[in-house]
Amino acid sequence: MTKIFKSRIFIVIIASLICVGCLTMYTRSINKKAEIIKVVKMTANIEPGTKITAEMLETADIGSYGMADVITDTKEVVGKYSTIGLQKGDILTSKKLSSDSIKSETTLNDLDGSYVAFSVTVKESADSLSDKLRAGDIVSTYIFKDGQSLISDNLKYVKVLAVTTKDGVDKDNDSVTESISTVMLLVTPQQALELTKFEDSAEIHFALVYRGDNETSQQFLNKQKEVLDGD
Repeated sequence: MTKIFKSRIFIVIIASLICVGCLTMYTRSINKKAEIIKVVKMTANIEPGTKITAEMLETADIGSYGMADVITDTKEVVGKYSTIGLQKGDILTSKKLSSDSIKSETTLNDLDGSYVAFSVTVKESADSLSDKLRAGDIVSTYIFKDGQSLISDNLKYVKVLAVTTKDGVDKDNDSVTESISTVMLLVTPQQALELTKFEDSAEIHFALVYRGDNETSQQFLNKQKEVLDGD
C-alpha cells in the first residue's frame, strides 16, 4: 500500500508541474496579446507600384501578438511605393514597400546595355496567368513547340517590366479590362536572342514565381545571373 500511495503522490506532483507550466505559458501568451502597439494601416485600395500619400494612411492600436516587422510611423511610409497590391485595412510592413517605383518607365530610363527591354506576344489569356501578371513580377518562361514543352535554364527567373494591351496601354490595375497582349521583360541580350527564336515558332507561357518586395525579387534575379555568367 505504501508503494502505491507514493506512486500516486509522484504522479500527482508531475501532473501539477505540467499544469503549472501550461498555465505559465498561457499567461505569457495572454500578456503578449495584451501589449498594445501602434501600426500603420491603409485607408484605400492601391495597385503595385503606387506612390503612397498621407491620405492613404491611418494609425491604429492593436495587440502585439503575432505582429512582426510592422511599421509604426506614417512618416516611414509616405513617399514610398507599394511592392504589391494593398487593400483598405492592410497593416503595413517593410516588405510591402519600396523606395523605388516599379513602373516600367522608370526602369526603361535606367537601361545601360547590360539589360534590354524585350516584349513577348501573348497568344492566349492563359499564357499570361489569365491576365493576372503585373509589373515587378518574377516569372519563369515555358515553351511549347512541336508538341513538346520545355523550360530553359536561361529563362527561369525573369522580371516583368510591363504588361500591355493591344493598344499599348499598361494594364496596371483591374480598371483596364482589355486583355494582356504583350509582356515586356527585363532580360540580357543573350536571353533576348533566345526568346526571339520562340516568338514566332512557339507558344510562350509565363508562370509566376514571386510577387513582392524588391529585395527578394533581386535574389531570384541574382540566381539567374549566376546561370548566365556560367554559360
